[in-house]
Formats: sequence, structure tokens, C-alpha cells
Amino acid sequence: MISRMQIYVRIFVSFYQKLTAALMSFLTRLVNPANYVKQHTATPQLTLIGFLIGLSTGLFLLMFKLAVDYPLEWAIGGNENFESLAPLSRFLLPLGGSIILAVIWAGIPNSLRAVGVPHVLEKMQHSGGRLPGHNLITQFVGGSIALLSGQSVGREGPAVHLGAGLASVIGQRLNLPNSSIQTLVGCGVAGAIAAFFNTPLAGVLFAMEVILVEYSIASAVPIMASAFAASLLSQGLWAGDVSFENSGAELSSLLEIPYLITLGLVVGTAAALFNAMIRFGLRFRHWSVYIRFPLAGLITGSVAFAIPEVMGTGYDTIALILEGHYGIFILLLIFFAKLMVTASAIGLGIPAGLIGPTLVIGSTIGGLAALLLLSLDTGSTTPTSLYVLMGTSAMMSAVLQAPMAALMTVLEFSSNTNILFPAMLTIIVANLTCRSLFKQPSIFTSILQAQGLSMASTPVSRAMRSVSATEYGIEPEAVLSGTQSLDRVEKALERVDYLTITSHQRYYALPKAKAMHRLEQERSKIVENEDITVAEIDLNPWVADHHELIWMPLHATLDQVLRQLQGKNIGGVRLSERQDQHPRVILPREHVLEFLGKIGG
Repeated sequence: MISRMQIYVRIFVSFYQKLTAALMSFLTRLVNPANYVKQHTATPQLTLIGFLIGLSTGLFLLMFKLAVDYPLEWAIGGNENFESLAPLSRFLLPLGGSIILAVIWAGIPNSLRAVGVPHVLEKMQHSGGRLPGHNLITQFVGGSIALLSGQSVGREGPAVHLGAGLASVIGQRLNLPNSSIQTLVGCGVAGAIAAFFNTPLAGVLFAMEVILVEYSIASAVPIMASAFAASLLSQGLWAGDVSFENSGAELSSLLEIPYLITLGLVVGTAAALFNAMIRFGLRFRHWSVYIRFPLAGLITGSVAFAIPEVMGTGYDTIALILEGHYGIFILLLIFFAKLMVTASAIGLGIPAGLIGPTLVIGSTIGGLAALLLLSLDTGSTTPTSLYVLMGTSAMMSAVLQAPMAALMTVLEFSSNTNILFPAMLTIIVANLTCRSLFKQPSIFTSILQAQGLSMASTPVSRAMRSVSATEYGIEPEAVLSGTQSLDRVEKALERVDYLTITSHQRYYALPKAKAMHRLEQERSKIVENEDITVAEIDLNPWVADHHELIWMPLHATLDQVLRQLQGKNIGGVRLSERQDQHPRVILPREHVLEFLGKIGG
């Protein structure tokens, strides 16, 4: 007789076995690259990997944060306290840092100098999101030195590159297709922003709006998981670097809408000027780093000698503007100084970000607007802080052409939902002014164009970028070559829509109808008394009038395939891990064109 304890044990053992089997099945799917071919079915695996990337990115950026904050805390008593330095120190520090950067940059290959958000965007556009791991070291060191020496740059550029690069390396190590790696890059970017600034939703929107340039459910869930994990880690270890306290300030009257429109026009014009100044600096990218970097440091140091607020990112300056610490003249001075110094630093190639200084520039415009309304006795009772916040969000949006990310960034920094309504209006006007009136694209697009790289992106290309080539390819049942028996050719044609043939180390895909026609021709040549099952056929003439299948790596996307096919007499592509291998998947040209037709391309 079985005891009750034995029944419990058997139930537990059975449950444990089923749980273990389910877990092993999931882990097998997790590490098997074949399960990531179809993006929509890989969401559970990508979500788990995204969560782990968020934790990894958070820890990685903690190292970067400590590398910058500890020395600054020891040297000047805070990471933004450059105003405490003597005028001569404010001159020498940026100049000395720029010279150190020049020496480092001159000693490394050109390929390792590519850093920042533009580098991430370029790899997303042209390399399927495959970022080189060595460039992370360059970004870590270069970004740290730039921030430690008080250059007028932001932390978010290095943070985005470090997060994206780490995620990309993980995806490459797992041997995932490019479509999945691009999603993981978005996870790394969202995790970086969430961890560094404790703004998880802004991180998600920035990743999708700026990096992926699309909104999709398949990507959104893993990216949100990464942002959540990174924010969870950061909240446990540090509270975030930025917080705009404004005591729930709100718009006093709808009669101020004309003032908001005017603010948007001014900010949009300033953003266009900022972009134009950076593009002017980019004209000198061919100069030696021994000239460019010290020149940027000299400009920063010379201005900082008299105006210390231009040094560093400038979040402490925003806090003071929110409190009404500066008058009109000083705000005008900071605006022009920060605009010029940041544009020169970014244009001349200092390896750091620009979003932080952009927020500072926008805050000065918002502060000026509030003070002018007060001096003109317009009757406005809206607090200065609200106009400052509107200026920051509108400036970031216009410069980056990322309205949702900008809106959410300021919302999470301020924790004030009252900002939403007026900020939406100023963002709309600023974006239209910068992009439509002054014809200025995103600053990242401008930087890439200056490097001779195209960032043309259409809905069709974005759709094809998210689809793995293997998803629409065909797994060849067999690869035939040379002389084959008629019987084997017949059996091969029974199972395939395309017959894969290799001839003189080249590969071809014959549609079944054409192959059957050639087979019938060969059959008619066979003598009646000959055993048809042992009759042999030379396949080399079959491919004489067909275009070759070119090799592409197994992880390629449809967008990468299309770029290879455009303007070339190519029959399609063959996909394998190495070029000298038989194809694992073939993708005839007709299949690519069929997919284009489905999505309206």
C-alpha cells in the first residue's frame, strides 16, 4: 500500500521533472540562433536577454559614472562644480584635457575613433547593429577625459554608445541574426539612459525614436524590460544625476498660448543655428587631431575664463535658472557662450554627447522668455520654472528631431505632469521651425552626412531591416554539382521549388519550372533501350544563362540583401556562416521582390 508521503513525493518529482523539462526547453530556444529568425516569435527570449542587458548595462555604466564622479568629487567637490575653480584653472583644464585626448586619438587607428550616437546609428544603418567591441574602450576613456576636463559636452553620448555596444557584443556572441541584434542595441540604449539618468520611459522612447527609428510591439517589450532592469539597479545604487525641482508649476492661462508659440519659434531658430554651427565645425574634421582637439579646448578654456557656466554638461546651471538665479543679461551671455562652445567641441570631434548642453541652451531661452514676460507686465503669473522646462524640452526635440523622447525626458526629470500641455505646443512649433522652415535634419544625421555616410531611411527600408533574410529564404534539400544521375535530379525536384546547383565554385538557383523543362530535354535525348535510372546528366550547361547567387552571412537582414541586389545582375543570395560553406539558406531575387510588393516597396 502506498503511503500518503510517497504520493506527495511522486507528485513533487513529477512536477519537478516537468518544470525542469520546460526550463531546459526554454533555455534551448534561448541559445539557439534559429529561434530568432522570426522576430515576433522570439519576443520571450529577447525580453529575457533584454532584462539581462539592462542589468549588465547598469553595472557597466556604474563603472563609467565612478570613473568620472570620484575624481571630480575629490578635485572640485562635485561633478558640476567647475565654477569653484580659479579663472586660470578654468582655462588650463579644458586645454590640457584636449591635448591628452589628441595624443590618445593620434595613437589609435581610425576605425577605433568612431564613437558616440552617430557611430551607433551608422552601424544600425549599414552593419545590422554589429558594433565593434574595441570601440567601447575608446569611448570609455575618451568620454571620461572629456568630462573630467570640463569640456562643454554631455554624458548621454558615451552612455548610449557604451550601452548599445555592450548589447551588440552580447548579441554577436550569441550568434543572433542582425534583426535581433538591432533590437538588443535598442535594449542597451534604453538601459543606458534609464540607468544613468533614472528615466526609464525616456530611455525607451529615445531608443525607438532615435536609434531604431520605429515603434513596434516586437521591439518595445524587450526594450522596456531592459529599461526596467537598468532603472531597478540604478535606484538601488544611485538616485540619478538629474532632477529638475519645480514645485508643480503650471500654465496660469490659455491666453499665454501666443507666448508659447513665440517661444517655440525662438527655440526652433536657436536649434537651427546650433546645428549649422556644428556642421561648420565638421568641415574641419580632416584636420589633424593635434589641431582640432586643442583648438576646441582653447575655445572652451578662453570662454570659461570669464563665464564658468560653459564648463561641463551644465545641469547645475539649469537648476539655478529654474530658481531664477540669473538676470536677463547673464542668461543672454550663457546662451551665446554655451551655444558657441558646445558647437565647437562637438564639431571639432570631442568624443562625448551633446544632449545635456542642448538642455542648458534651451533652459536659457525659457528663462529669458519668463523674465521678458515679467518685465513687459503681460499679466502672466506662470512660474519661471515652467518656461525653463518648456525651453529645455523644445530645444532637445528640435536638435534631435525626437519630440516624444524630449517630452518624456523633461517630464521624468521634473515629475510635473503640468508640463505636458504647454510643452507639446512648444515642441511642435520648435520642430516645424527647425526642420521645415530652416531645413535642418537631426544633428546626428548632419554628423553622419559630414562623414560621407547616408542616413536615408524609408518605411520600406525600416521594415526590411527588422526581418531576417533566413525567414524568407529556402533551405536547399541538396546542392547538386557536376554530373548527376537522372533519377537523383528527379527526386531532388520533387521536394523543392528551386534546384540549387554549384558549378565552378559558384552557386545558382533554378526555378522548378525551368529545371523540369531542362530535365525533359535531357530525357528526350536518352536512347530508348538505355536504363533511365542510371542515365547521367551534366548540370553545368543548365546554369549557363542564370545569374549567380552571391554569398552573405547567415545573420543578414532583408534590407542588407536588397542593397546587394540593387543595380546588379545577381540571381539572389546564399546564406551561410562562412563563404566557403554550402548554403544553409538560399534567397532568390524573386522572393525579395515578392516581399517588397507585399509592403508596398
